Formats: sequence, C-alpha cells, structure tokens
Amino acid sequence: MVGKGRRPGKRDTRAEIIGAARDLFGQQGYDRVSLRAVASAAGVDPSLIHHYFPGGKPILFAESMHLGSDPHEVLQEVDRAVTPAGNGPPPTLGQAIVMGFLGMWDRADAEAGATPGSSFVTFVQASSASPAAADAVREFLADRIWSKAATHIIPADQRTRNQSLVASQLMGLGFARYVLRLPALLDASAEDLAHWVGPTLDRYIAGPDVAPGS
Repeated sequence: MVGKGRRPGKRDTRAEIIGAARDLFGQQGYDRVSLRAVASAAGVDPSLIHHYFPGGKPILFAESMHLGSDPHEVLQEVDRAVTPAGNGPPPTLGQAIVMGFLGMWDRADAEAGATPGSSFVTFVQASSASPAAADAVREFLADRIWSKAATHIIPADQRTRNQSLVASQLMGLGFARYVLRLPALLDASAEDLAHWVGPTLDRYIAGPDVAPGS
C-alpha cells in the first residue's frame, strides 16, 4: 500500500512521476490515463502528483512530452498579441502563432540551459515512439488548443482540415529549424520567421480555398 506524503530518502520523486507518466501516455494515449494511474505506476501517493504538478494532467503531460509549457498558455499569449494595444498594428494571427510556437521551445531550452532545439528534438522522439504516443499528442492538442481556439479561429465546416494544415506547417518549421538545423532558419529570429511563415498560416486559418487578399 502506498504511504501518504513525501517518499523517504533521496529519490527524485518528481522525475519518477514524469517517467511513469511518459510511459503511460505512450502506451495508452492522453485521454485514457488518469493521475491516479500515474501515481500507482510511480509508487507514490496521488497527492504528490498535485504537489509537483499543480496544474494537473495537462501540465504533467506537457512536461512528460518535453513541450516546455502548456500550449493553452501559448494560445493565451497569441490572443494577447493580436489584440490592438495602440502601439502600431498587431501581428496577424498566423504571425502570432508562429512566434508563440517557437517561443515555447526556445523558452524551454533557455530555462534548462540546453542547446537550442533540444526540447523540440526530444518531443519529436517521444511522440514518434509509438502510435499511442502520437495519439496522446493529438488528444492533448485537441483538448488544450483546438477546443479553445476552434470557435473563433477556424470555420466550423473546415476545422479538421485547416487545423491539420496549420499543424503540418508548424511541425515542418520546427523540424527544419531544430532537427535539420537549416542555417537560414536556425539563424533567423522568431520575428523574421513569423513574417515569412505567418501569411501561410493565415491562409490555412481562413481556408486554403480563399484567395490571398480576399
């Protein structure tokens, strides 16, 4: 029977919880894993999950998959970025999404003192480990991003297609910048990349059937 409170000794309980969560998410997907199941697999009391991860399951998943931060927080940053503040025109929605996406990985590496791109590379490795791991990522993104953004970003009748196009563009950009480390993309600032790539996301958000400038 698992005892209450902190585990004795010098074991890294937080790391053990993350490891157990990563295994379960990779085996069962995001929706089917409960915090109680993670606690059981890690051999800790469920209260320790909430102690180390006050945000609950989304925060635990983000850390276990090396996302750097909860993408829902990135979505909130995007919403703030595109809100006019009287200091010149705000970025387009596509530009703000690119900056938020790149910022999520760059912040994670900076906070960890890691080589730029390390978090994205680890995320790709983790999400590619099995079909269930890929399912977990999709389910998580659907819960934390698309369910919050879909009502005001993408028309309902085009949602699945347009979301997939946006995701393909972002993941391709991340792969080229952080995994292939193409110099032109690796050395560019997030603002420059947003300027170059943002219009493509804007077209995907509006719908690829809409002519530019329409």
